[in-house]
Amino acid sequence: MNTLLAALGLAVLLFGGWGIGYLLIPGEKPISTMAVHAWLLGAIVVTITLGFFGTILSGRGLLALVAVACIIPGFAALRKIPRRGMFAFEWPRPAGWLEWTLLAVILCQCAVLLRYAWTTAIGWDGLVVWEIKARIAAYNGGSLPVDYFTDPTRSWSHPDYPLMLPLLETWIYMWMGQSSQFLVRIIYPVFYFAALLLLYSGAAEISGKRWVGLLAASLLFFVSLLATGQSNVFTGYADFPLAVLYLAAVASFIRYTRDPANSRAVLFAIYAGAMPWMKREGAILWLCFILVAGVELIGQRKIRVALLAVVPGLITIAGWKIAQFSVRAIPNHDFLPATAANVAAHLNRVGPILRAVIVELSSINDWSILWAVFPIALVLLAAKGRRTLSLQLGALVFMPLVLYASVYILSSWNPYQTHIDCSLPRLVSHLSLVALLTFAIALPDTGQ
Repeated sequence: MNTLLAALGLAVLLFGGWGIGYLLIPGEKPISTMAVHAWLLGAIVVTITLGFFGTILSGRGLLALVAVACIIPGFAALRKIPRRGMFAFEWPRPAGWLEWTLLAVILCQCAVLLRYAWTTAIGWDGLVVWEIKARIAAYNGGSLPVDYFTDPTRSWSHPDYPLMLPLLETWIYMWMGQSSQFLVRIIYPVFYFAALLLLYSGAAEISGKRWVGLLAASLLFFVSLLATGQSNVFTGYADFPLAVLYLAAVASFIRYTRDPANSRAVLFAIYAGAMPWMKREGAILWLCFILVAGVELIGQRKIRVALLAVVPGLITIAGWKIAQFSVRAIPNHDFLPATAANVAAHLNRVGPILRAVIVELSSINDWSILWAVFPIALVLLAAKGRRTLSLQLGALVFMPLVLYASVYILSSWNPYQTHIDCSLPRLVSHLSLVALLTFAIALPDTGQ
């Protein structure tokens, strides 16, 4: 029964996300694209609605309100189907031995990982940072009590961290009427499938070749830190979901710049704006993305679009800061205050931090050869006449990486190297899906 209730909660979420995606996206809507939007947009709507209205409602009333927030756009989309048509339900049939082989490889990988997913324990952050928030919220009617944010004995669970992932888990718990660490893990394979579909659709559209999209999706399995590493997608960490949101924002932005008539800027604005709601580092990713997108949009004299693209992220960041201030949440103490004196006093860390980044990017165990081929892919992409795209993708990876590494200058951990060892691999994972997409679309124009 609990499984059916959890599935019903997911169905409501997907229905709402599909409706929003259908209403926002003009023209043809491939099922692979709509499946991703159904999941990501649905998760954004559910968690934001839970977070906002959870301050005034609780229990069944809150559950009903959030369900209605999903059902309304779903039915609004259904009413437009007679005029606009549904979308392409038929999955493109593989053509030739290469596409059939790659599809078979992907299916085998999914079968292996599904088995692995249900035998993988939730990791440290998954338990003591994210799932604990979901459990407390679920038993408090759907929202976290104020004393959770102010109780110093709970500071180890980082009360100041954003709530998208725990509220997504809370949604499942509220439908079941109880918590279940086993069943709630269903959301993590869904994020993995979303990454597969994003890599497939993004690489296939940009390259014009389906086999490139299939290859991009198949390569995800071989990035061990993401698929089977210590903090892989199935261990309940927020890093892989954040990477999926980043990839969705980047893919939607590229799609908009290539074909604005059949895309909407609001999509990449929403996905970018949701990143700070998933994880604190999402604010850094959002800033880098907005800078890159802003340069492109201003260059196209789309000033209004550029300004509108900033709005969702500003609302997310400012809204969460206001919420923290209003409840007097315990501040994070992982970093020293960002003052000129503190920066100057710790500049001697630059060398060790740089070495740690190089060692991490060179780790075959974590990344295979992904970071060795990424710079080559940028050069090949520029050589194919896509210099602007190459510069954009390079900036979208290297700018966040530099900012991520720079924050360790102000780490308050003693020794600070332990802080680097614990978090750097997961920070790099936020950028890995965009790097995979870059590698795929930079492949020479050969094959089917």
